[in-house]
Amino acid sequence: MGTHNDIVEKLKNAIHFYTNSESLYWYPLRELTCGFSAVAYDVNALYEDDRVDDLAAIIKYCNIRFVTMVQMDYETVFHNEDIRKLLYARDEEGFDFPGYVETYYFDQSKSWLIYVSHEETISFTGKDLAECAGKILPGKYRI
Repeated sequence: MGTHNDIVEKLKNAIHFYTNSESLYWYPLRELTCGFSAVAYDVNALYEDDRVDDLAAIIKYCNIRFVTMVQMDYETVFHNEDIRKLLYARDEEGFDFPGYVETYYFDQSKSWLIYVSHEETISFTGKDLAECAGKILPGKYRI
C-alpha cells in the first residue's frame, strides 16, 4: 500500500485535488469538485443521542471492516484497524470515536472515505456510503 509518508502525502494531494479547500481540517469533504457523493453529520450529537448502532449499520451495510486510518495531526498511519470496534472504543481519557484527532478512514478500494474531525463532524464520501448514511441517519444530524 506504500510507506507511511507515501500514504499521508497521497491522501493530502487527493484532498486538495478533489476539494475547494486548502485545509485538511473541519469540512474538507463538504464541497467536492468532482462527481463524488459526500454528506456530513454532527458526530458528537449522534453519540450523545446513542446512535452509534446507526453508524455501525452504515459500516456493516457497505461491507467495510478493516481500514487504513490516518490521523492527520500526527501524520500517523494505522493499518488493518477494525472500524466496527473503533466506533465503540474509548481511550484512557474516556474519549470515544468522535474524540480522535482529524482522522481519515479508507481501504484499498479507494471507492469511499470517512473523515472524522475534532470539530465534531463525520463525513461520508463515495456513492454507496453517502447514500447509505442518508437512508440510515436522521436528517436532523446532517450538517
